Amino acid sequence: MYTYYGLRDEYAPEYTTELIFHLSVRIIQGGAFDGCDSLGRITIPDHVTGIEGHAFYGCYSLKSIRFPPNLEFIGNEAFSQCSSLEAVFLPPTVTHISREAFLDCKSLRYIYVSERIAHVGDDVFEGCDRLLAAVSNNYNNNEVIQRLPTCHSINLAPALSSPLKGFKCVFKNTELNALRKMTINK
Repeated sequence: MYTYYGLRDEYAPEYTTELIFHLSVRIIQGGAFDGCDSLGRITIPDHVTGIEGHAFYGCYSLKSIRFPPNLEFIGNEAFSQCSSLEAVFLPPTVTHISREAFLDCKSLRYIYVSERIAHVGDDVFEGCDRLLAAVSNNYNNNEVIQRLPTCHSINLAPALSSPLKGFKCVFKNTELNALRKMTINK
């Protein structure tokens, strides 16, 4: 168990398996958990509003993340090389995702971003080859749409579609190379 205080140049030991975030932490500093490949699940507490670059880079065993409801930004390569990560459900408060934030997350299958997303950096989901769906209700923002990844299917799992009733789903079908929009109604 490692207690993180959010100090500049504070780096968790690579063998860290569980985290506790001190109440003073507002920003997870760059590189704080870089290479902690024994982390399997993370619950980022509600008082955290930002995740700097490389914060969780190379956490190969990381399968799930619970993002806090007040999160505003995710820095460059913050979750790159988290090859076991399966789904990303960002809260509606996130407005900025920097370049390569989820680069080479090989197990990533579902992504949800909200209408408040204003900026998506280059290659945010590059190398996420197993993606099935990228979901956003900000389908009028061309920058966001163009930066959502190419998906290999337009089928949403029932568990995914249920909480997203009424949101727009954006798909880039590789074979047709055309953008598709869909509204989930249940």
